[in-house]
Amino acid sequence: MFIGATGCGKSALAQALEGQVRSGRSAQEVVYGKKTIDVPSEYLEHPWMFQSLIAIAQNNASHVVFVVGQGNTASAGSPGLGNVFTCPVVGVVTTDCNSSEGTERCFGELARLGVPEPYFVVNPNEQVDRSLAEYLFDVEQSEELR
Repeated sequence: MFIGATGCGKSALAQALEGQVRSGRSAQEVVYGKKTIDVPSEYLEHPWMFQSLIAIAQNNASHVVFVVGQGNTASAGSPGLGNVFTCPVVGVVTTDCNSSEGTERCFGELARLGVPEPYFVVNPNEQVDRSLAEYLFDVEQSEELR
């Protein structure tokens, strides 16, 4: 399940992990893919929607992925929100360049949200880092092989 502030790149990242072409439009509803759940930013930006985030994660998600964009200065989500989920929580920083500028700020934002390390830094416009896909889908793939 991918959550993050508006414009952080969570939809592009989810689509890249699904192997889909980026549509470029923002979804106003939860989008269930074969491997991903893309949650609109409103669920994270409005505290009264947190109960829906928790319910979606409990019923459908193997991981909760907090996505923070290097180009985003907006902060979304309450401090420690990552601690309420019962499934593993992962932090991802999206970037559209090879600059490390802003990465430390993003790591600080993930820590504020209660997301444990390690954090992944990816460019969703390029091929997604294989280590992130393996980290997220390793359990699912091994179950499919049985």
